[in-house]
Amino acid sequence: AAAVFGRLNGVLISPRLAFSAVLAHEMVHSMNIGHSYSERRRMVFPHGNPGEYGDRFDLMSTANAWMHATRFGWNGPGLAGPHLDYLGWLPQSRMAFFGGNKSAQVVHLASLSVPHVHTRGLLLLQIPFDRDEPGNVFTVELRTPHGLDPAVLIHKVLRTGDGFYSYLVGHGREDELSEGVEWVRFIDATTVIRVRVDRLSSPTEAVLIVQSTFDPTLCTRDELPIPVVMTSEEKMNGRRGGKLFKRSIAAPPGLELKMVTTRRPPTFSHLHMNVVRVCSNSKRKFSPSDVDRWLAMQQFFTRRSFGQNECSDGRVWRLLDEYDYVCVLPHRVVESRRNVAARLRFGGCPRGYTRRRAFDADYACVPPSEYALILSENHAVHRFYKHAAFFNGNDELIRR
Repeated sequence: AAAVFGRLNGVLISPRLAFSAVLAHEMVHSMNIGHSYSERRRMVFPHGNPGEYGDRFDLMSTANAWMHATRFGWNGPGLAGPHLDYLGWLPQSRMAFFGGNKSAQVVHLASLSVPHVHTRGLLLLQIPFDRDEPGNVFTVELRTPHGLDPAVLIHKVLRTGDGFYSYLVGHGREDELSEGVEWVRFIDATTVIRVRVDRLSSPTEAVLIVQSTFDPTLCTRDELPIPVVMTSEEKMNGRRGGKLFKRSIAAPPGLELKMVTTRRPPTFSHLHMNVVRVCSNSKRKFSPSDVDRWLAMQQFFTRRSFGQNECSDGRVWRLLDEYDYVCVLPHRVVESRRNVAARLRFGGCPRGYTRRRAFDADYACVPPSEYALILSENHAVHRFYKHAAFFNGNDELIRR
């Protein structure tokens, strides 16, 4: 018996393995996802890698996963949260990039095992632990598999090379967290992450107590806190309608602060100076890039995109619907919603308008120029992701 995916010739499945789980498993390979892993690093198959096929709650560990019998052969168990995030199959408003408040928080988590429209609450919690790579996270999800008790699963998503791998994280001898169980992971001397399953409030919802002390603004052992002068200049210019303009300048104390002035001085100008401490590597000299990096760390938890579909710098999700993860320039978020005409009584578009087609079920009517922009943005979808790479493997992306 054999089931093989080939990049050029597609999928080959022998009759004995022609059932739902294997068919879906091989199809997902064509979506740039490899096999799933467990953090336990056990050898499941002699020719596999340590931990490969070790996530028994994930379809990409088929042959070792928790499957169930159906009239179409063995089926299940569905895809784990990190894979659903990578594919863009989770609504943006029901994922959370958790942190910024070191106190314990109550989180209501809905099951990934039932259609999203039948549940409320978050579907996937992402808890970062690496200030230099926001994609390195622990994910938390609720699964209610067929024939088994509901449980909470934790995966560690870790960048390796150009892409990311996800690993099922165990708790003691178990791979899942049941009601009343608490999972704790110490990252370093200042960072601890806790997830406690407080209760399973319904067959499709769990109440968690989650805490993360991760603080991206803290200096590491290899860094020194350098005092830096942050100067902001407030200007009131009557010629421009009295608008307020600000400019931020930074330099270590003792260095010259160069102010950029206009040819025509504004009506009003006032300087505010503040000394902050910026983390700088102790093995090299202070650099202006240290300030830029420190400023970025202040905004770590307010980023407008995150996870496996995080946009490159300067771009944000278009979000024409909850599953629209195309990365665009910020002005396009508003612009793409303009010039939308009402559909005609029998479903067509008015003269001079065409269907937008940002996704299959998008029937909005827009001018042809807007349709052309949408089409070009969709074609360039991988170009503007921060990390456009194969997931759970080192293969090249299959682009369509």
